[in-house]
Amino acid sequence: MSGDHLLRWLAEQQVESLEVPPSLATTLARLGAGRRLLPDLKIIRLFGEPFDWMLVAALRSLGGPELDILTSYSATESGTGTKKVIGPETPLGSGQVGMGFPVAAGRVRLTASGSLLAASTSAGAGAPTTGQILVREPAALGYLEDLGGDSRTLTRTTRGLAMDPSDPALASGDHASQRFVIAPDGTHWWFSGDLGEFDAAGELHHRGRVDDLVKINGVLVEPASAERVLRRVPGVVNAAVVAHELVPNRAVLVGHLELAHDIDIVDIRAAMVEQLPPAAIARVLMRHENLPVTARGKIDRAALRDTTVTPWVADHRGPADDRQGFLAAHMAEILGLPAVGVDDDLFALGLDSLAAVEFLQVVTDLGLGRLDPSRLAALRTISAIALELDGASVERRSDVVTLNAAGTAPLILCVPGAGDMAARFWALAAALGADQPIAVVEAHGMHTRAAVDRTIEAAAGRVAAEATDRCPQGPIRLMGHSVGALVALEAAHCLVASGREVSVALLDPAAGRNVARSPSLSGTDSATTDVDGSLRTHASKSRRLLHIIKSLPLMNRDEIRFRLYARFPGPPRSDPRRYRAFHLIGVHAALNHQPTQANFPVLALRARDTHVDPWVLERLDPTTSFTVAAVDGDHLSFLQPPHVHEVAARLRGFYDAGSATDELGSSLTRR
Repeated sequence: MSGDHLLRWLAEQQVESLEVPPSLATTLARLGAGRRLLPDLKIIRLFGEPFDWMLVAALRSLGGPELDILTSYSATESGTGTKKVIGPETPLGSGQVGMGFPVAAGRVRLTASGSLLAASTSAGAGAPTTGQILVREPAALGYLEDLGGDSRTLTRTTRGLAMDPSDPALASGDHASQRFVIAPDGTHWWFSGDLGEFDAAGELHHRGRVDDLVKINGVLVEPASAERVLRRVPGVVNAAVVAHELVPNRAVLVGHLELAHDIDIVDIRAAMVEQLPPAAIARVLMRHENLPVTARGKIDRAALRDTTVTPWVADHRGPADDRQGFLAAHMAEILGLPAVGVDDDLFALGLDSLAAVEFLQVVTDLGLGRLDPSRLAALRTISAIALELDGASVERRSDVVTLNAAGTAPLILCVPGAGDMAARFWALAAALGADQPIAVVEAHGMHTRAAVDRTIEAAAGRVAAEATDRCPQGPIRLMGHSVGALVALEAAHCLVASGREVSVALLDPAAGRNVARSPSLSGTDSATTDVDGSLRTHASKSRRLLHIIKSLPLMNRDEIRFRLYARFPGPPRSDPRRYRAFHLIGVHAALNHQPTQANFPVLALRARDTHVDPWVLERLDPTTSFTVAAVDGDHLSFLQPPHVHEVAARLRGFYDAGSATDELGSSLTRR
């Protein structure tokens, strides 16, 4: 029966109550086109799949004026765990609709580790807010292995699944393959395999399946996060994101879309870039007239995995020459895609810093040219990269990369973490807006022929000089991430000592405890620079080189190159080992630095899931001019969507407050 026939049949039968999966409900609502074709419909229960508030609005137009929309978290194994009723007067929300609240206290728990003993019942302090959904009895005893009805089979299965409360595996989470578990208090629990999240109000939200998790470029991602974003794009009727191997041994997320009308693929990609980290972006999109469904009306993901993917690509010109074609082919190989257009936004395809370094290494090794990795944040397309390699860019090569260069707002000078690049801040620059210029001061010598700064003080002096040069008058705004926060803080001290007004934002500042200087990296501060930019060092260089040579038999080739780079970085190269060496140099400098108390405005943004030592914050006691705030994400992901928008909002508030204070002070002075 087609959707049109089903809709007419429901109207003829004057159906008052309907139970359908959201996929079918979406089809009915689309066919209804805003007309009240089912005026007798009073209750519709949606089950089996997540759905969006846009579907709620469409169903209200389709059904009767008193329509109640019911949803829940229910399963054959455990019955109903949560319930939600959306009445005719319930205000419309945005995004994905939650699954409601537990039907009884303690009925539903979440475990982030796979352990029942570590599970929590809400998003309380210190408790995990996201994890696998567990449902308490009443629940089935287990799965019947033999449908022939042998009672001994059920008993045997139950014993295998009901774990002894004293079993260490219960606490360790080693029972992940077991779905039915007996807790120490004797209650039965069912491990659903679904991922859920409690919001601040205690409502449960579906976040995908445990077995749907997939590693993209070494990062574990939930395809459901991309699905939620795609379903919110106007014109997208339904979406499913599954992992495919479009090239051997490389998983890539493919977004399968059912569209209501023609929509620009650029808008869809822009929505994902705005709200998702690079690894979670569906790099390939494919259009379907109708997504396949199972006998129960759910999206048939198995069928989608078996589908031959036909990528949806925008109309664009082909490569202008062999070099553009070569660059596009290698970028596609690195991203795990069948093809990349020369005008495609590489960041919208999921390009991250690791992939960028790998790509530039190929370009350099094959003699196509040398490209500053930091420029990728501004270039973004293969055609622009090829133009840069042709030498068409007139921007001077320096340690400073300016994002949003055309912006007219007061400049922010930013210092990245040890060995990191300006590309780290492209998402933050986008979140702050095109009018906010950010000058990223990278490590001296990383992308220029220059001596390396091996102390925080040396790097800070360079940043302070850059700030004075670029902001000759008025207050100076500084920002630093990770080890770069120490550099920004020290630079602020230098500027204040010279009489300048400064405000500093520390983005998840990292610093180890003060230790004795390690001899393994010291000693090259005395390097001098020849006229042609090559580095010379004093006679002690020979002794250090001899020490490395003696250690060579114990190292592999990568380790040898890494150690050499750490001591003698040499001219810029797109070599991952050289970037690792700059990271080590920066960390070493941080370990030997003692931050001092600030007497100027400081905002420290701490990532909630960070792994770094908060020692620098312990050294700086909060005062009226020094505040600490927590933001979602970890040390790196909080600078990517969706968390970066909170970071941007807090930075705006901090810097704008400083501007207001400065303007008030100037006004009082004039009076």
